[in-house]
Amino acid sequence: MIMKFHLEGTGDLLVTIPTFLGFRPDNALILVIVGTAANGEPRIEAVQHAPLAGIAKDTAAAAIQMANVIVDRPVQYALGVITAPRHSREPTGELPRRVLRRRFGEALASEGIHDQVWLHTPDFRAGTVWQDYNNPTHRGQLPDPSTVPATTAIVTKTHISDDTLAALDARFSDAPEHDRTRIRDRLLQAIRTVELESATSQTLQLRGRARQVQDAITAAGHGNLPEADVVIGDLTAAITTPKIRDTLLDLEPGRAVAAERLCLHLWRYAPSSARARLAGVIGIIAYLRGEQVWAGVALKKADLSEVLTGLVAFAVASEITPHEAKATTARTAAQARDRLGLTNNAN
Repeated sequence: MIMKFHLEGTGDLLVTIPTFLGFRPDNALILVIVGTAANGEPRIEAVQHAPLAGIAKDTAAAAIQMANVIVDRPVQYALGVITAPRHSREPTGELPRRVLRRRFGEALASEGIHDQVWLHTPDFRAGTVWQDYNNPTHRGQLPDPSTVPATTAIVTKTHISDDTLAALDARFSDAPEHDRTRIRDRLLQAIRTVELESATSQTLQLRGRARQVQDAITAAGHGNLPEADVVIGDLTAAITTPKIRDTLLDLEPGRAVAAERLCLHLWRYAPSSARARLAGVIGIIAYLRGEQVWAGVALKKADLSEVLTGLVAFAVASEITPHEAKATTARTAAQARDRLGLTNNAN
């Protein structure tokens, strides 16, 4: 994998790592090899990762394996990233996994890669503070990945492995057939009811359903997904209705992930038409939070004849970065909440 693009700084480089890998790593060591293009500009030669637990078992072997990937390539420097949560047992001012980081760096140097930069980040969410192992006072915040043009370039111009795509596609899993059959009539009735409420502008009813959706997203953020047939039906009907869906277009990242989790759960029980709309909601939310690979997977299952879903699919295919759309979608969300009489602030 070789990529060349403009990066504003360390935060930009860090926040592109999940896009390179196709997932957000945790408790891992990531090695980014930065080389030099023919015109002298830096370029990414390789991005590799391995679980910290595996590296700890044989640090030297892990370093050799990673170094072998870039044999004969022009290496400018290696950026090593440790992503691991902080623990109270760590001495004040010390970063996690210091010994492992030092041993891996020494093993990497023995393979000829001497210029190394080592950073720590607890995770890869926007706003997370990263620090330099050699100089902990050197720190910064990760930007929103949707504001970094490189993330879109990576998605559209690098190879995403079949294994990665298969793993993302596997998130769409069926509930047992007997459960889907049992809930089908109730779910279809709920969809017809909400469609009528939307067509006749029954604001009071739609407001109550929108609040039910917000409560379900909060619950999903704590790992609690709906189980009752009637609740699954009502939530599916509500979320797939544009007047309510549009209130979800400016969710903060944590709630956006919870909303996707909820929609995936509902998708397991839904009939094909509702599934296409739920996949569209997932794709829209994923795109707006900068997860273009995941958005692309979801949108392949979506009904692209729906206006907003089709526009987002076009944006993904056309390399339009999410931050260019966020001002518009934030206004749309505010207007949708205003029409329903909901508290008009970001969720």
